Amino acid sequence: NLCTEIVEYSDKDETAVCNLASIALPTFMNDGVMDYVKLHAVTKFVTKNLNRVIDVNYYPIEKARRSNMRHRPIGIGVQGLADVFMMMNVAFDSDIATETNIHIFETIYHAAIEMSCELAQTDGPYETFDGSPASKGILQFDMWDIQPNYDRYDWDLSRENVKKYGLRNSL
Repeated sequence: NLCTEIVEYSDKDETAVCNLASIALPTFMNDGVMDYVKLHAVTKFVTKNLNRVIDVNYYPIEKARRSNMRHRPIGIGVQGLADVFMMMNVAFDSDIATETNIHIFETIYHAAIEMSCELAQTDGPYETFDGSPASKGILQFDMWDIQPNYDRYDWDLSRENVKKYGLRNSL
């Protein structure tokens, strides 16, 4: 349905499914400042819950269930980014807005990777993890030639943990 920004695998035996959540960014604002620690913690909680949805969901067709169980895809979006900029009293096209946007999505991605890796340590990686870019230590930003902010998160440790333990969820 709405996952048009990514490519999901479908064939005669599988119908792609994506399990989605949206985080309301204004709830993380305190006196015009984004609370990245809280955003990270809530994103981990959302990741864990989306993973659980895969297991307890109702599947109207077997091909959707099979796809969801094999790849365990999740997608975490946001709402209220423009509201955050207004709460910060910054122009949408300012350098501060650009930097804030980057930090928000870096935080969400890090938390999702961290939780998915923790889940993989107890429940195993998703079935098709082997051979994926992440299984080789290639994270999403690597495929876009973007250097993450090493001051905020230890991406080298995250990369090593993903290679060692895998991820419970794709996408």
